[in-house]
Amino acid sequence: MGLSTLHGRITLDLWQTLRQEDSLKLATTTLHGAAKQLLGLTLPRIPMWLLQEWWTDASCCIDAFKYTVRLCTLGLQLLDASALLSRASEMASVLGMPDVEEVLTRGSQYRVECILHRAASRTGFGLVSSSKAQVKAQPALEGVPMVLEPRSGYYRTPTIILDFQSLYPSIIIAYNMCFSTCLGRVEHQDLTVALGTQRDKPYTVTMGGLI
Repeated sequence: MGLSTLHGRITLDLWQTLRQEDSLKLATTTLHGAAKQLLGLTLPRIPMWLLQEWWTDASCCIDAFKYTVRLCTLGLQLLDASALLSRASEMASVLGMPDVEEVLTRGSQYRVECILHRAASRTGFGLVSSSKAQVKAQPALEGVPMVLEPRSGYYRTPTIILDFQSLYPSIIIAYNMCFSTCLGRVEHQDLTVALGTQRDKPYTVTMGGLI
C-alpha cells in the first residue's frame, strides 16, 4: 500500500527507510531490535492478541494505552537517533533536489540528474527531457548486461573476480567507459572474429554477439 500524500507534510515509512540505510548497519529491522541497537532500550514484546485482550478489559485498558503510546514515541526517537531528516536535508541542499522526501524515496539516477541540472544551469545550459514520442521512437536494446558466476574449481592461471563496487573504480573510471558499452552486434559489422578479447583490436566480442 502506498503512502498518502499530504501537502506540506513528509510522509515516510520509517521501517522501510531504516532498512534502506546502509550506514546504520542494523542487525535487525524490527521495532524492538532497532530500539535496542540505536537507543539501547529493551522493551517488552507484547503479542497483538494479548494487547487486544487488554483493550477489551477495563482493568488492563490503561496498560494497553501506555504501551501503544510508547511504541508511537519510539518511532520518533528512532527518527531522531538515526538523523535521517537532518542528513536528507543536507543531501537535498548538496544535490540540488527540490525536497527532502525525494532524497529518501528516489533513486541514484534522479540524484545524478539533479547534479547535472545544477551544473548545466551555472554554465547557461539547460537539460532537455525527451518526450513520450521520442522515447517510444528510440531503437530497442541491443542486449542486456550478462553476469557470469565463477565456476568452482582449481585455477592454474591467474583469476580475478570483480563485483560492481570494485569494477567501477579500478577499471571503468581508469578507461572512462562502462562495462555495458556496446558498439553493435557481430552481424551488423563486416567482421569475422572469435569470441573473446582481440589482441589487435580495441574491442571484445561477448557470448551474446555484442562488440
